[in-house]
Amino acid sequence: GKCFPTCVIAIIYMVLGYLGCAGMQDPNIWRDLNPKFILMIYRYHVVVGNGTDLLVRTWPAVLAALKYIQAFDLNGDGIPEHHPEGSDQTYDHWGMRGDMSTYCGGLYLAALQATASIARILNHTQYAEELDRLLSSSFEVFEQTLWNGVYYRFDASVRPANSDTIMADALAGLWYLDAVGEKSLYEAARVRSALLTAYYFNVELYGRGTSLGAVNGMFPSGAVDETNLQSQEVWTGTSYALAAHMLHRKLTKEAWSVAFGIYNITYNNGLAFRTPEAWDKNLRYRASMYHRPLCIWAMERALHSSTVRVV
Repeated sequence: GKCFPTCVIAIIYMVLGYLGCAGMQDPNIWRDLNPKFILMIYRYHVVVGNGTDLLVRTWPAVLAALKYIQAFDLNGDGIPEHHPEGSDQTYDHWGMRGDMSTYCGGLYLAALQATASIARILNHTQYAEELDRLLSSSFEVFEQTLWNGVYYRFDASVRPANSDTIMADALAGLWYLDAVGEKSLYEAARVRSALLTAYYFNVELYGRGTSLGAVNGMFPSGAVDETNLQSQEVWTGTSYALAAHMLHRKLTKEAWSVAFGIYNITYNNGLAFRTPEAWDKNLRYRASMYHRPLCIWAMERALHSSTVRVV
């Protein structure tokens, strides 16, 4: 089968030693991990401190990671497009299409803002100002393309299947910014509307009286997005991330409701000490003892950090 190289400079890989062979996705075209790398570095600086040593040492890598992902902006609108086939991000069975998606586009915009902040700290003022201008123009395109008046659409494709899907993880990029106290370009009212929409559809309608966590994808019709394996799953870590973001945005009741769903299934259904990555509405689970549920600590950060965003 076809294999892909996994030693390309400036790419952040999901798994070291990942072969990318038959049945798998090309790891060199993923749109979300390079922005997450930049955001993680900035988050570490804000949370841990220790001066600017980390930022100085990683600055070349930050620039390389940003430059690589920017090469996917083929139409010049300021946001990387998606690959027309397969999947090019962490949801590797759930393809995103078109000029942009809320999940990957939002992470990229957040990475631009984080890089600009790092640049200012390191006294690269002119470059920071260039990124500010790019962020402003790119964000305007993002808003015009994906905001539908109630929430941010799944992607900018014209697919009737799931371009309008309500994604639980859609605002992951903004969550990173909120967690480190960065003021974003998003309108607070729109963020609140998007988070409450995700709560109503992906938590309340999905659970229908049972606390299950937040399903990854729901159609605005109220049906679960079952176009692929991952859209119809509850991801434990994603639910904890959504809950943490809700805490930052003062949606306290909703946050604890989301988190309780993960607690309920994990500890009341025999999954304690082997928390899985995911389960579906029939409680079929996979990937026990997964790392993503460690995102529960983001809730602790949101509760006790001095950088909790006041909206």
